[in-house]
Amino acid sequence: MLPEPPDSANPLISVHDYDFVPASPDTTVDEVPLLEEPMYLVTNAAIKGSSGSDTLAELLGPYAEAPWITARDGTTGHAMAVRACQAAGFQPRIRHQVNDFRTVLALAATGQGAGFVPEMATAQSPIGVVLSKLPLFRRSKVAFRAGGGTHPAIAAFVAAARAAVSSMIGSGPDEKPAMRYSDSGRALQEQSAEAEPAN
Repeated sequence: MLPEPPDSANPLISVHDYDFVPASPDTTVDEVPLLEEPMYLVTNAAIKGSSGSDTLAELLGPYAEAPWITARDGTTGHAMAVRACQAAGFQPRIRHQVNDFRTVLALAATGQGAGFVPEMATAQSPIGVVLSKLPLFRRSKVAFRAGGGTHPAIAAFVAAARAAVSSMIGSGPDEKPAMRYSDSGRALQEQSAEAEPAN
């Protein structure tokens, strides 16, 4: 169910789904895909495990006894983290629950545990973080009321969102950062404002 802001006749939101947490079909909502990006395991060198494999079980297995940092209960990010660890053969011992990727990175950098962040969040990782690319993905979409995609405001926002995402492609740890993750929300708002048709 989408929120209904009182001052908006055409509400839209960004939504994310992850491997291990498939989105439930909703015939009242249309979605436009924006980005699919890999997830990264974030740790500190002091608790870094060693694995020469790229399978999920062998990448996460060395952290079975480590403390974990996840999103808060009830979120898709939390469900993804728990299910990914379970798929690797263990139940995570959760020490911290936060809904901000920069905080996850900061906690991991100081040795507070292992966690997951999407590639976009890794562009400006703090010193001390160890990043390991995982065979897991996050998909980001814009969602709005079914049939609303032709409304000029929604079409303009979708175009602006796609332009913003295009400018951020290649901002992962193996690429030259195109934009800091913390700046992406402001850039999206600015590009949306530019694309918004005048009333």
